[in-house]
Amino acid sequence: MMRHRLTLVALAATLVFVGQAHARSGGPPDGYCGNPPFQVTCEACHVNEPGNGSLFLSGLPANGYEAGARYTLTVILQDPDQRRWGFELTALETAAYTQAGTFIVTDAVDTQLSDHAGSDPDFLKQTSTGTYNGTVNGPVSWNFDWDAPLSGELVTFYIAGNAANGNGSTSGDYIYTHQPSVAPATTSVPAGEAPALQLVRQSFPNPAPAGVMASLQFSLERPSHVVLRVVDTSGRLVAAPFGADLGTGLHLVSWNGLTLAGTPAPRGLYFLNLQAAGQHLVSRRIVD
Repeated sequence: MMRHRLTLVALAATLVFVGQAHARSGGPPDGYCGNPPFQVTCEACHVNEPGNGSLFLSGLPANGYEAGARYTLTVILQDPDQRRWGFELTALETAAYTQAGTFIVTDAVDTQLSDHAGSDPDFLKQTSTGTYNGTVNGPVSWNFDWDAPLSGELVTFYIAGNAANGNGSTSGDYIYTHQPSVAPATTSVPAGEAPALQLVRQSFPNPAPAGVMASLQFSLERPSHVVLRVVDTSGRLVAAPFGADLGTGLHLVSWNGLTLAGTPAPRGLYFLNLQAAGQHLVSRRIVD
């Protein structure tokens, strides 16, 4: 029994050491950027409360992404008096939690990619050199390219940043998270060809209190299975108010402002994602 206990203690010590080494230099372990389903961040090892800094992702298209287009993005991290830096991010299709698009490493000195097969999430993070050891206060930044997905789904980026003091341990470090979402732009249609799914009218006031019905009127050029999902800015599914086969013509779907649990949705921004006929339409709604 004593031998087994000593073995477990040694294993635990090894895991702690490896975890600290990843967090300090070579990049955090995969899945430590707050992404679903476990939503773990670097705070699992670095236990301090957030400081007075900030974490931001720049370069996301303000009017939505074009399917398959390439965008140059930048992670920016700063914190007063800190002097070593790290980050990890992934991009997931909001409704399915699968990899959204493709990351391209454009700075192999400061960034690296954990590339996983199939639809499993990929994780971009800093290298040892990319910790910018000795750079006081920041801001520091990491650049990369992102090829937007072809699916036309709402995408959420899950990002965690570590503003460290460089003392070689997990004490005195501050963890920041950022979870921006980007919707697809209006689906392009070849000239002379009518889209199978068209938004006709958004009949709700915006912003509006929880409980006020949010309705989307749309037209179908051919019969299709129609799904309406509501997600928040963190990519979590809030409601799934409609799913059915519909025929050609005008239709109306609505969300009553309630969550999956039947409670009013909290204040904030929500995305109504309408899917039909192989196309997607995304409408924003603010609950005040």
